[in-house]
This record gives sequence, structure tokens and C-alpha cells, in this order.
Amino acid sequence: MSARLVARLDGVHSFQDDLESTIYVLLWMILMYSETSDRDRVPTFLSGVLDPQPHGETGGFNKADFLKARTFLQQVNFPGRHALHHLINQLGDLFAVQYEDKPTAAQETIASVLKKAMTADPDNAEIAKAHKATFSYSYWRRMNALNDHQHTIQLFEVALQDSASWPVNDIAVKQEFRTKTPLPHPVTKTGWDTTFFVVGLDKGDDVEMDEMSRSDGGGSEWSDEMTVADDGEVSNSSLLRDV
Repeated sequence: MSARLVARLDGVHSFQDDLESTIYVLLWMILMYSETSDRDRVPTFLSGVLDPQPHGETGGFNKADFLKARTFLQQVNFPGRHALHHLINQLGDLFAVQYEDKPTAAQETIASVLKKAMTADPDNAEIAKAHKATFSYSYWRRMNALNDHQHTIQLFEVALQDSASWPVNDIAVKQEFRTKTPLPHPVTKTGWDTTFFVVGLDKGDDVEMDEMSRSDGGGSEWSDEMTVADDGEVSNSSLLRDV
């Protein structure tokens, strides 16, 4: 779900929301099924950004903050897959424009003056460079790129073109995480056959969390939800529902 829809649960769903959701789907799969440089930071990111909780009729703002700053990507990368890290940064920069303030009148004027100078002297590389460096140019370039799906698709295609930027036999491996502090809320993805493995550390004792979702093979599906008490204790409760 896009940051805009999380913030306004009653908002109108647009295809731009679907475009933005690609970065969250991609990040969820990467973090759940591949190595990262710092897995200790992953649980909080999953809980606070990729699985935000609504408050009343409004949601959090962590997704918009992530898109605009991408601090998590400055601290965590994906070993052996620099093209993947670059792709996520590009997607974040693209979708962030929807949550940025529009250029001010002064910024628009500067960009306009440089554009006119560039038109008058098209061979002047310095003027062209200065024009592209303005916030106004960057803002409207990214806004226009969200008018259809093509630019987002192109980012993926370019990232996949260079096979040397990707590891050989990069199979999916379900990751296990550790958290020494309580998560803000349970991390759940209903309807998935996957598992968010978490090992909670409380007062020095390992409390293992295992198989948060499983099927009993008898026409019913068990969903085990991770909960974190105020004292930091991790517990596991099973809920049976018909399928």
C-alpha cells in the first residue's frame, strides 16, 4: 500500500499507488528471502515501514519518510547485488516526489531562466547541467515519469540488463532475524504461506519463534501471530480459521 493510502485510509486508489507498491513488494521479498549487510535492522524496518499500523482513520508516515530520506538503505545493503540496491534507491527517489513540496515561485523562476539560457545557447554544457540540477527540474521530471507505467518498468529493465551485476544461482533463502527490543507491533502478513522468523532475546534467554503460519492439512489453516508484551517478552498465539 502506498504511503498516501496508509496516511489516508479513505483515499481514492490510483495507479500511481500501484506503482509505488512495487518498491514495498520488492523490499519485502528481498528482506525475507536474501542476505543483507545488517539483518539486526530489518525487523524494525519491516514492522514500522512495510507493515505500518493505522491510528484511527489515518496511518503512519514512515513510508513517506523512507522514500524521501532512504536512511535504511544507507545503513543496509544487499551484498553482491549493487544493481538491486541502485534500483531500490531509484524507485524511492521517483516515488518520493509525491510527498515533497512543490517548487516555490523562486525555484521555478531560476529553472525558467536557465531553460531560456539553454535554449539560446544549446551547446553550453554548463548551463544545461545547472538547469538539470535545479529542484524544479527534478520535481517535474519525476512527476511526469509517474504519468504512466513506462518509466518504472524501464528502471527494472535497465537494472536487469547487466548480468554481471547479479550473483549466479541467487536462490531464495528464508531469513531468520533477532530482536533485542520489542517491536512496535506484531508483524503479520495474512494469507501468506511464508514465515517471519524472529528470535526474541529477553533477559539473556533465547526465546525462539518458529513457523508463524502453517497448515494442519485438514481443511483449516493455523495462523500464529507474534506478539510482544510491554516487558519485551515474545509470545506465540495460534488462531485457527476455516479455509
